[in-house]
Amino acid sequence: MENFLLEKRGRVISVEKSLLIVELSDLDGECGSCALSSMCGKGSDGEESGRVTVVVKGDAALGSEVKVGLLHGASLKSTLLLLVLPLVVFISVAVLGTVLSWSDLVSGFAALGSAAGVYFLLPNRRGGTQWVLITKE
Repeated sequence: MENFLLEKRGRVISVEKSLLIVELSDLDGECGSCALSSMCGKGSDGEESGRVTVVVKGDAALGSEVKVGLLHGASLKSTLLLLVLPLVVFISVAVLGTVLSWSDLVSGFAALGSAAGVYFLLPNRRGGTQWVLITKE
């Protein structure tokens, strides 16, 4: 049996092919304030109620109660992709601009644009899922 970083109970609110959208019910403040939430598959509907949903691969009926788990390593992967990769690209392009004798303005805009491009083109930035269906109840 796998060990999960987080285990949460929730209710299936949507079923699309092999993906379930699960509304979590026992948050305890752990997910609601996470800065890396878009990388793990969590989304918030923006209401003051703090309703949090996650995308999970699995098979369950609409409205059923389920238990989902976040795999170990998901937060490290999210941190590396969301924070470290754009920074590495930014520094690399800035150094390249200096080596190629670009003006500071051109080098700065190229570095900023490249870092922003990498951030927005990340494959799992939106809708990626690291959550696993543990049990159906």
